[in-house]
Amino acid sequence: MGLQVAVFGLGRFGMALATEVERKGYGVLAVDIDPEKVNQIEGLVSSAIRLHTINEQELRDSGVTQCDVAVIGFAKNIESNILLTQMLKDLGVGFIIARAESAVHARVLQKIGADDIFFPEQDMAVRIANRITGTSFLDFIEISYEYAIYEFQAPNYMVGKKILDLDLRKEKQTTIIAIRRGDEVLIPPDPMQILDSEDLLIAIGPRKTLQEISKNR
Repeated sequence: MGLQVAVFGLGRFGMALATEVERKGYGVLAVDIDPEKVNQIEGLVSSAIRLHTINEQELRDSGVTQCDVAVIGFAKNIESNILLTQMLKDLGVGFIIARAESAVHARVLQKIGADDIFFPEQDMAVRIANRITGTSFLDFIEISYEYAIYEFQAPNYMVGKKILDLDLRKEKQTTIIAIRRGDEVLIPPDPMQILDSEDLLIAIGPRKTLQEISKNR
């Protein structure tokens, strides 16, 4: 099983994000309270679910606990945005990215455990710049201004070492969430896994950190 991403809120942003992540070959769970939006995206992503209310049981039933990353793509209903962030955190979703409407809203999201926060309008210029300048990575998904998911070949300094010994989460705030090894995909990879020179690593973390890691060959 590959990387699984949940996208909550199927407005223009959420719809575009969900379909693009799916197009890149990852599994997407698309969620909204509007049945028309759910019907619109059905067939374009791995799974599309309608939530009637934001409550723990419906979230469990949706399958979100099987996802590695959850993106909350709506923010105008601030109360629901904050409530959903808190519930996803309580359910143990590994990495939560939430949309904020203001700096105050962002601080609240940080306090309740959102791993990353984004402002789509402010981030757009940076994303366009990245498209123009390109990237040395084999594949990437821009999650926000700061964070991304990248796939890149194992750098030389990692080859022959165990993932645990690299201590990337503590030292670099980066996590290897999967390894492509030939036709095999290891997800999640065993911390005791020794990396090979042909391994393709899929990692999530700060964009600048991932760029530094991949260039250090």
